[in-house]
Amino acid sequence: MNVYNYIYLGNEDHVRCFDCGIGLRSWEPEDDPMVEHARSSPSCRFIIERKGQEFIDANNLLGHSEFNTTILNPDDVENENITSQSVIEKDVLPCGRPPTAAERKNPLLTNAAQALVEYRYLPKTVKTAIDIVLKEKGWRELTSSNLLSTIFNLSNNGQVNDCDTMQPFLQDKILINKWKRLEPILDIKQKILHENREMKERMLCKICCENIVCIAFLPCGHLISCSQCAPSLGNCPVCRTEVKGSFRVSFTV
Repeated sequence: MNVYNYIYLGNEDHVRCFDCGIGLRSWEPEDDPMVEHARSSPSCRFIIERKGQEFIDANNLLGHSEFNTTILNPDDVENENITSQSVIEKDVLPCGRPPTAAERKNPLLTNAAQALVEYRYLPKTVKTAIDIVLKEKGWRELTSSNLLSTIFNLSNNGQVNDCDTMQPFLQDKILINKWKRLEPILDIKQKILHENREMKERMLCKICCENIVCIAFLPCGHLISCSQCAPSLGNCPVCRTEVKGSFRVSFTV
């Protein structure tokens, strides 16, 4: 009945127009929903826009005695335990139908929520957004865009963080973006560490590989030995030149 702008009220064949709020019941198989709507509510905006005033006037020439359906009275509405205001404004989904019992129990089952879950938003975050939208706006505004806007607001206000909002593969994208920003800094750090390691290796005695070099040989000038290893060397280990003398080298930082 959504195509005719009717909302099913969950009781027998009772329906209500989403625009004008008129309620109808006691439908027969041959009844035309548009005709019955025009007869029962000739000033309804939906009927005027969809069918035009001529259609409304033509169907109202027959008079109210020709109605096939029955207009719901206040007692009918009370028996249904629902008011037209709540049905029209608060208690229906954006698609025009009331939420099912399962959706009322778990709003994550609604199409709007499932769309965000399929887009890899965490169910707990979507549920938080649902609670806010339902409390502030009602079922009628439970759309994916409203939920997404609410999640963004929660994130901007620091009530949830990005990694608590999305499932792993989107979290990975966030981490990748952060890594890309840090990568140049890490490259510089790695380069400095590498240079320090090379410098330390160059400063070690090439004989014992433990102590710092401090003795330079003459006449070649190679600085490769510590004070403990130098006396045992008759030739320079680098160029094989006979060592005829040496001198101590000190390093200052």
